[in-house]
Amino acid sequence: MSVSDMFEACVAGDLPSVRRMLDDGFDIETPLKSKATAIIIAAANDHSNIISLLMDKGADIEARDHEEDTALTVAARFGKEAAVRVLIERGAFINVRDNAGATALMYAAGRGHDSIVSFLLERGADAALCDADGDSALMYTALKDQPGAAAALLARGVPLETQNGKGLSALNLAAMVGATEVARLVLDHGADMESRSRSLLTPLMTAAIKGHIDVVKLLLARGADAFAVDDDGDSPLCLAARFGFIEIAKIFLELGADINQTNKKGATPLMVAAATEHPDMVTFLASRGADLESADVDEETALSLAARFGKHAAVRALAAAGANLECRDKIKMTPLHIASAKGEVASVAALLGCGANIEAKDQDADTPLTIASRYGHVAVIDLLLDNGADLEAHDKNGVTSVTVAALRGEIQAVEALIMRGADLEAPNRLGRTASDVLREKLGEDAVNIVADARERASKPEFIALQTVRASAAVRITQVEQQLLRESRARSATEKTLASVLARLARLEAAAGVEGTPSGAGAAGAGCDDNNNA
Repeated sequence: MSVSDMFEACVAGDLPSVRRMLDDGFDIETPLKSKATAIIIAAANDHSNIISLLMDKGADIEARDHEEDTALTVAARFGKEAAVRVLIERGAFINVRDNAGATALMYAAGRGHDSIVSFLLERGADAALCDADGDSALMYTALKDQPGAAAALLARGVPLETQNGKGLSALNLAAMVGATEVARLVLDHGADMESRSRSLLTPLMTAAIKGHIDVVKLLLARGADAFAVDDDGDSPLCLAARFGFIEIAKIFLELGADINQTNKKGATPLMVAAATEHPDMVTFLASRGADLESADVDEETALSLAARFGKHAAVRALAAAGANLECRDKIKMTPLHIASAKGEVASVAALLGCGANIEAKDQDADTPLTIASRYGHVAVIDLLLDNGADLEAHDKNGVTSVTVAALRGEIQAVEALIMRGADLEAPNRLGRTASDVLREKLGEDAVNIVADARERASKPEFIALQTVRASAAVRITQVEQQLLRESRARSATEKTLASVLARLARLEAAAGVEGTPSGAGAAGAGCDDNNNA
């Protein structure tokens, strides 16, 4: 008569064995597994007869396991209806909570155990309660896409606008996970489709972010505001662009969304698409007339942002669409400067392949090589030099790249530049050389660093490497140019398609035909939502 014997009997529903062990003196409250007593194990396996026996023998109906679950919450979670019914009949506390604050009703609702939901509601379960995260039973149905359980709860008049700890209502949550039917049900019962989360996201915005096009169409058909903005000033179109959902972006454009509307940082949908590496979205928006040269509060364009964040595919897409490779931010840095400053090797390669000016100078007369040297980006330094960057170009104070690297203490950059032949004795306007700076920074170590770099540069292996690098640079440029040609072809195709669709729409309008070529524009035009969701 061991603990394992009782556990196995409760799992198997072996009533005679359970009865015998109890008669032989087995302690009814002994934890069998994970602190679960016999009544919890029996409930988890839907053995109502064993539950009744245990209750007759004095078992604690509210005993808890290691997660503070009782027999009732366990039975509800696993859909054990017979166990739920007998536990309620024998007096189990219907609104008991586990260590997450969840009730039996919440678990049954989230798992889609509709008949248990209905039974618990009939017996007085409180549907307005929320768990530790602020989620109600209705929210559980939204999160787990359980329309049957949602219908049972809504029939009881549960609160619709309760918000959880993140400020999300049941409708917001349905939009987040793409639970279209749950969203439809809560809308049918009067849910506020413009309810806002803490970051001021509406359900429509949430659906756009997550790419749930059916929910987007449903909400628009019900009259959701397609032009509202969130806490950052992002419109639904901007949010769809940020996450690369082209079909959703098309819907908002067909409803009249401003393709160049800016958020609080001055960013357009094209900019956010470029900054988050969605080249297909970039190509699509460009084909629809997005302003390629619009600049944000820092005077950065979409191309500048793509370069800053290392989004090389977006760099190519923008270049293919005709973006200005030499656009300037507020300190007159080009995209190539920006990519060099950030150490974004792939973006630097893409920009060079697209024809960016390798010797462009910012407001301080720094070239991309100077900038890369300042921040110690050796891979970018090598790439720029492989593509012919002027090793001795100087800024407005006469400071060359090697001196800049020395001033900043970027020793690896200094070594790389010395190995490529940098002149350590070229003076700036104050007469100071890179050698002077290195001695000031490193003392006697400077001599060793310079000597070591020059020795490595004289070795046959390094000389051979330079030949390989030169060939590789040519090949990389060829590949980048091929990618650019392909991007231009895609861009031209998108523009042609957009032009054809626009012309077709005009012809249909002139002929009095309703709708749009894609069929998406009807989503917000008051048509029956069943046709769009």
